[in-house]
Amino acid sequence: MKCIILCAGYATRLYPLTENTPKHLLKVNDKTILDYVIEKIPMKNIDQIYLVTNDKFYQNFVEWGKTVNKKYPISILNDNTKSNDDRLGSIGDVNFVINQKNIDDDFLLVSGDNIFNFSL
Repeated sequence: MKCIILCAGYATRLYPLTENTPKHLLKVNDKTILDYVIEKIPMKNIDQIYLVTNDKFYQNFVEWGKTVNKKYPISILNDNTKSNDDRLGSIGDVNFVINQKNIDDDFLLVSGDNIFNFSL
């Protein structure tokens, strides 16, 4: 099974806090929101995580990925959108990942910007 994590939003409602940092990578108690999310993914069932983001924040996620790629099988994909106006939206980004990676498998779809305390 695969996991797709949606991280392609521009978080404009949180400006200026998110002007240069994606919401998913904001820190809460010394961990990013995304770190909390990934810890809840049932890795015994997942063989690959695909994180989809936009062109504006792609490099932020690449840098973050260097700290977690040893622990989790994560591929970071750039949907190549550059603003809130040309974004693909959630369904568009899911379709983008499926087509880019030729996914023919079940997948768990997760939003990358919500902290929750229940098990997936």
